[in-house]
Amino acid sequence: MTQILELIDLSKRFGRIVACDHVRLRFTPGTCTAIIGPNGAGKSTIMNMVAGALEPDGGGIRWGGRDLVGLPPHVIARHGVSRMFQDLKIFPSMTVLENLVSGLIAGGDVRGGARDAAAAASVQEVLDRIGLRRHADRRCRDLSYAERKLVALGRTICARGQLVLLDEPASGLDGDSLRIVLDVIAWLRERERTLIVVEHNLSVIEQIATRAILLEEGRVVADGMPRELFDQTDFGRIYFSLAS
Repeated sequence: MTQILELIDLSKRFGRIVACDHVRLRFTPGTCTAIIGPNGAGKSTIMNMVAGALEPDGGGIRWGGRDLVGLPPHVIARHGVSRMFQDLKIFPSMTVLENLVSGLIAGGDVRGGARDAAAAASVQEVLDRIGLRRHADRRCRDLSYAERKLVALGRTICARGQLVLLDEPASGLDGDSLRIVLDVIAWLRERERTLIVVEHNLSVIEQIATRAILLEEGRVVADGMPRELFDQTDFGRIYFSLAS
């Protein structure tokens, strides 16, 4: 079965605040969708509901034909959903290599961990992808912020999810570290992953996204190619005026 993510009349409220208002969206393999909008628009709420950190008040979430609503995050992860958090959530006292292996375990590959030849090869490939092979044995607490962010990305890749949720993967990065993130996202698309990215950098969105969705007060107000969406009259009002 083709792995398609469907949000079906998805709704979530926090008191009087409507964070997600009957959202209907569909995401397919080999695409990278950027979810954008001002603070409080509902971007992280949608990400949290898909990953199981929040339960919706109404509607459904279907991934590969399976209903995810009500499943805990670790079960959703083992159904092929990988997530990179904005605040990273790596293990600072563990090495870079150990953090990547923890991604294998989170994704359900616990048969032999890094001792398994195929798993070890996969981790080494990811170390190369994120440019940290020479830092494999360093404790993450001793790395720079950019390097820790790359570890978080690598850990997400090692979980081997077909659906990859990235929360502000490019924030705080520039130069080589930003290029690595962009290259990894392109590589994941080539491998037919379904990517959903929350990102504020519009230049980055233009480079990585095949589609952009603009949220306002929990509602989808625009959906299309990034440049076409950015050129719409209402985009500046919603994205910049409300974000200030």
